[in-house]
Amino acid sequence: MTFDATTPPTAAQLSAASKLVVKDEDSNDVVLGDLFRDQKTIAIWIRHFYCGLCQDYITYLNSKVTPAMLEEAGVKLVIIGCGNPSLIKPYRELLQTPFAIYADPSKKTYVELGMTLRTLAQGEGDPEYIKRSGFSNFTTSIANAFKFGKVLSANSGDIKQLGGEFILGPGEECSFTHRMSNTKDHVPTADLMHAAGVAYPVKL
Repeated sequence: MTFDATTPPTAAQLSAASKLVVKDEDSNDVVLGDLFRDQKTIAIWIRHFYCGLCQDYITYLNSKVTPAMLEEAGVKLVIIGCGNPSLIKPYRELLQTPFAIYADPSKKTYVELGMTLRTLAQGEGDPEYIKRSGFSNFTTSIANAFKFGKVLSANSGDIKQLGGEFILGPGEECSFTHRMSNTKDHVPTADLMHAAGVAYPVKL
């Protein structure tokens, strides 16, 4: 499959992806399509759970977007990582995020939705959500990994796997597509919220 950053998945690809299974924090199976069957949903695929760059993105998102903002727009937000589901709870607690998190250790949803690029390239410049130097981010990532405690040995996911952001639903609809081209390429929060119809920015 040829990588493309912004072309939406085809109807066939989205239908196939909708039938795939992700895991919740108790390792229960959740059909991906059930997450957006009845409601417009911002779905953010991150890299591995120990990735400090993705942690910075989610932390920035937490500081700018609240569940109340999403509820007012009739939108929900979910996060999906490619590591072991046992890491979901400590990840959520570490970042203090109010948003639901799931895991796809098989990476099948990544592949079906076109997130096929694997790289450690960081691209040029730093996006808005990066507040630390590369070295500081690296050391903080290691320190944060130890905060995961007894699950430190669990597979955090493919370190080269890139993620992306989609706006899905209700039903098998995709109204926004952005696949990461490098490890710092999460879409700007304002672009994502505006595409979803969420009032942004607001003073928190």
